[in-house]
Amino acid sequence: MPEAGQARFFFALFGDFAAERPGDTTTMPRSNKNRYRPVFALLEDRAVPAVDPVGTFAIVEGRLALPNQATTPRLNFDRGFFRYSPKGTVAVKIIGTASDGGDLTMGPAAYDILNNPTPSKPPRIVPSVHQFPAGRNSQIVNFKVGKFTFPISGGWSNRTGTYHVAMQLVGDANGDFVVNQADFKLIQGMIRNPASVSAQVYASADYDGNGTVNNRDLNLARQNANVNTTLRPLSFSTQFNPAVTVPFNGYVRSSTASILMTGSPNISYIATNLTIPSSAEVGGMVGSTGSATTTLPLAMGANVISVSGFDGFGQSRETALAIERAPTALVIVPDVVGSVPVDTTQSGLAAYYGNLGVPQSSLDITGEYTVLLSSLIGNGYVLGRDLFYSAYDWRITQAPVDATPDGTLSNLTADVLTQTTPAYQVSYFGNTLATMVMNDPTINTVDLVAVASGSMLARSYVQSPSLGATFTRNSTNYKLPSVDSLIMVNSPMEGIPQFFNAWNGNYTDAFYALTANIIANVNVIYAGVAAGTSVVNGPGFVIDKASITDPQTQQPSPLLFGQQYFAYFRQSIADYDFLSINSVLGNVNSDPLNSPNLLLDLNAGSTTANNPWLSRVNNSSATFGVTVSTVTQLIQQTGTGGTVWPLGQSAPIATIAGQVWYQSQVTANQGNGVSPITTLFGRFPGDSRINLQVWGSPAVVPPVGISFTPTNFPVSQIGLINNRDFLDWLKLRLTM
Repeated sequence: MPEAGQARFFFALFGDFAAERPGDTTTMPRSNKNRYRPVFALLEDRAVPAVDPVGTFAIVEGRLALPNQATTPRLNFDRGFFRYSPKGTVAVKIIGTASDGGDLTMGPAAYDILNNPTPSKPPRIVPSVHQFPAGRNSQIVNFKVGKFTFPISGGWSNRTGTYHVAMQLVGDANGDFVVNQADFKLIQGMIRNPASVSAQVYASADYDGNGTVNNRDLNLARQNANVNTTLRPLSFSTQFNPAVTVPFNGYVRSSTASILMTGSPNISYIATNLTIPSSAEVGGMVGSTGSATTTLPLAMGANVISVSGFDGFGQSRETALAIERAPTALVIVPDVVGSVPVDTTQSGLAAYYGNLGVPQSSLDITGEYTVLLSSLIGNGYVLGRDLFYSAYDWRITQAPVDATPDGTLSNLTADVLTQTTPAYQVSYFGNTLATMVMNDPTINTVDLVAVASGSMLARSYVQSPSLGATFTRNSTNYKLPSVDSLIMVNSPMEGIPQFFNAWNGNYTDAFYALTANIIANVNVIYAGVAAGTSVVNGPGFVIDKASITDPQTQQPSPLLFGQQYFAYFRQSIADYDFLSINSVLGNVNSDPLNSPNLLLDLNAGSTTANNPWLSRVNNSSATFGVTVSTVTQLIQQTGTGGTVWPLGQSAPIATIAGQVWYQSQVTANQGNGVSPITTLFGRFPGDSRINLQVWGSPAVVPPVGISFTPTNFPVSQIGLINNRDFLDWLKLRLTM
């Protein structure tokens, strides 16, 4: 119901009753000589009614218009709705309230006839019914048969909100919608003893609005004798359709909202989203069942939806629904070495390096992702509600493989993906998704921004039976989300050549600028295991002295230790021809000790311009940069003349006679500094299911057949996520 309010009210009216002295609302002049002359009456200061009067038969609601403008409800005083008095009139008291408690400017009522305006003449209304002020925000109007307009506005002030207008038959004191002797006796009783009825009944019988029920009110009632109406207040309510639109904490993530309307059968409705200026009104009928549904678009952010129900008389009920549209939940999957231990004290680092498969709660992403996170937050994402990142232990195996390279990771089920003690990198990502859907039922689809090797985790999820599958936690079933947009940033789709060196014990190019720090910490752990004084506990396995002992030399092997400790390197070795042996370029795909088993499965079935797995997501993008120099091949060498960096050494050491080692060949303008163009492009060129965006440093000469967008900002493996041009592009891709 409307709120009560208090204010002074100046009322302007055109009426069939002559002008009264300002403030005088107690006499009714009989002369009509001043008919249609404007009357300005300063009415009493009283509270706006908090409830509708007894006998209210119709309600009109709407939204306040702009200052000095009015909304104009149309009222149909049809004979089918009323029994009229012998004079052919129905006296109706109209009481208006505003949602902000302020005053309304109402009327005058007039026949619904508007002359078409000309350049020299404004529209003209023709007042032709008796009406006079009846208290603050109130009028009594003697309607005849016909259709009428009744303007309502908030006056000259810049107000917003809604109005609520109630209509009662003058004289219907007992609220039975008939004016007869029973009402007159009730009014007479009120005159003798005001306390004989409730305060609401008494106030409702104060038809002239002077604060007291007296003989004037009785006379007004008798002039309406035998009038009755078949109308009843319109019933109309709205809510979000619980079968389709279910807000969580006040928000949804869908682009539309389904509205359920219930009310009087066979009434009409109009619905619109007030937040979207260009949004069209949607109209229809509430059927004989008394309910109907409609769908409206939602803008990103806060939305206010207005739905009005109205009947053939002109009743209207205004309802409003508020809802926020949150963006599709976004998960950032970082590159290797993009996840670090939270506890960087000496004991914290010892616990991290001394164990594998550490809890996700003990990990965080590096500061290199701060700009990316800040940009997304600036675009409206809320960290922890819409924006998430999945830190993971990048040292362990990326994902489970199977015996059949067919483009599907058959062993990556929903149970494996969401295992609470992750055995794979992808299971950390799976736990992030699981936590998201358990905490927020609106998350049924996600966007993924996968950086560099993080794309292998995203692809593993997309190319597995776990995508959109059901998992169980605490005896409750949940559904993993589908993927709307997959955006892969500087991602090695076909692996990285130098990871072959790392898998085979040479870590020179393994960890970028962090190599020295990581090797120094791991050397301490290796020394303890080699000495038999400590072990490394991993998910389902233990690295101890026995597991790293070379069966031929019976000595601890840094190579065997490294292949267990940094198991992920094998799965990311390049699967194309990158290895030059005796001037013959080849790969290691058939080598049982070196083959990149994960990549071979993920890329199986994909050919140039045809990557079937892209059909499992709605939108895909691959974006990368081209910088000055990148390792593109490895060339087998034997003997002295090079350096390698095995575990157990604090810095690279020189190769020795007879030693086989692999020299990195660096090529200009052929990659992002870590991954070469061959692997960044993958097999995407020509495939219409993916958008390719290449960035180039101004100093780079584009290779033949390659075009890119020049940028003055970083485009390197991790630098690209801090590139302003990239961040603008990312915003557009996420809103498509």
